[in-house]
Amino acid sequence: MGCTPVRALVEWMSKALDVRFKDQDEDYLHRVLELRVTSHMRLTTPARAVDAKSALRTSGVKLADARLFEAYFRVRADMLDQRMRDTSRQDAHTYELNALKRVADEAPIAVLQDYYELDYPTEKRTHYLIRTAHAYSDILVLPLLSRITGKFESDSAVEKYLAFVKRTLEIVDTYNRRPVMGTVPLKIPFTRIGDLIRLYCREGIRAFCLDFAAYTPEPARQAVETVLYELSDQKLLEESFLHAVNMSSGRPNRSKRVSSCHSILAYGYGVDSFGDLHTPRMKLDEQARVPRQVPVRVFSRRDYGEHLVEGTNDLRGIKPDLTGVRMQDCPGNKELVKVLNAEQHSLEAGSFPAMIREGNHKLDRHLAGKEYVDKSELRRIKQTRKAKQLTLDGRS
Repeated sequence: MGCTPVRALVEWMSKALDVRFKDQDEDYLHRVLELRVTSHMRLTTPARAVDAKSALRTSGVKLADARLFEAYFRVRADMLDQRMRDTSRQDAHTYELNALKRVADEAPIAVLQDYYELDYPTEKRTHYLIRTAHAYSDILVLPLLSRITGKFESDSAVEKYLAFVKRTLEIVDTYNRRPVMGTVPLKIPFTRIGDLIRLYCREGIRAFCLDFAAYTPEPARQAVETVLYELSDQKLLEESFLHAVNMSSGRPNRSKRVSSCHSILAYGYGVDSFGDLHTPRMKLDEQARVPRQVPVRVFSRRDYGEHLVEGTNDLRGIKPDLTGVRMQDCPGNKELVKVLNAEQHSLEAGSFPAMIREGNHKLDRHLAGKEYVDKSELRRIKQTRKAKQLTLDGRS
């Protein structure tokens, strides 16, 4: 029996992503969710987003696992104005977006647009950003404003940002057939995170894009916990999906052949998926000397280390059991290694649900057995999981 006209209209205009809670680990905040992005598109978490641009530039590589993609664009005001006026520039961007969609194939892709200005976009520019996201992103992600949200200097600045979010959601409501993902800059003051989350919840939004602003998971722990607690207080944690952007795996020590990879532990902090770091770890002066070429680092699922690779000899002992990448092509190829690492993260994340389902602290033993995982960090992550409010949405 078909929907009534009113119900059909409500479902058509719904901003909520269809999230089905399946399981949660007994020691950590790793969750198994089934996301119904569209009528034919599904995604199971934990997941790792592959940079669609990097995948496009390494065309011909068929990754062993790629269930989620993201495409990040840093957008300037003059760039948007040119696209809106010049059809040839608009067409060029359209061709690129279509190519990225083809790379993702049947997997969902999230188009991330960072409006990189110190002033808020005009209504016309915001309309263009929203319409672009609606046309090419399987989940409509609200614009990022990293230069504005990188530092809130006053409470009035936060109010201005909240007002922008409200206006943007009004634009979304004029025509929308996508689930919406609300952006959450983790540099927003601690006391105002709840205001932003409650605003999204009132609007029926159940997907959240957490901007880590080049932090590793540990320094952002308090902000992420605040998001989780607010969703739990609203009794919406089980039906919410949290995706992290611009999260760092950690600054590697150049004197060490192997550095710890911190981002792979993000699931334990309550993040359901994450992608690559798109913003620089530090801002370099335009006149600064160009940094020297740094060798690539390859992530290993065996020990959770990022191994320095300068030549093919360095690949011995860290070759993955499963990959679609030609390992001998990796030395000196940052783009390929970026895709390889995302693939290996994705494979690792894909192994978690079975361990969670088995129970008996299997995931805990798995993580504790990794040589380059800080055991004290694992203990800190467990402390968050033990909070009753974060256990199955408040039910112990």
